[in-house]
Amino acid sequence: MLFVGSSSIRLWPTNKYFSGNIINRGFGGSHLSDIIFYFDEIASKYQPRMIFIYAGDNDIADKKSPMMLLDDFKKFADLVNKKIDECSIVFIPIKPSPSRWGFWGKMKKANSLIKDYAKN
Repeated sequence: MLFVGSSSIRLWPTNKYFSGNIINRGFGGSHLSDIIFYFDEIASKYQPRMIFIYAGDNDIADKKSPMMLLDDFKKFADLVNKKIDECSIVFIPIKPSPSRWGFWGKMKKANSLIKDYAKN
């Protein structure tokens, strides 16, 4: 299992909650576009069977729209499908944060758009 995303992933003690081959490649302040840019270095070289991704919090706070976040998620999913055989993606929804409460409406919208996309 591979975990990618922002500091919410980087700081998460993944080995405490999961056993087996766990790789945590989260990095603080990252946007989904950063994960795409560094995809080969942080994801495809490991050829995981499952990727957990938490991203979007920093993107929305940096004025990206929910639709822009969906577009980036589609690019990420395309990279996974093209470069990693038989890999499932688990999107961890953007969480509410007291310091970013003013963005919560856009974060919920982004979560909804990505959830609807993932259903198809």
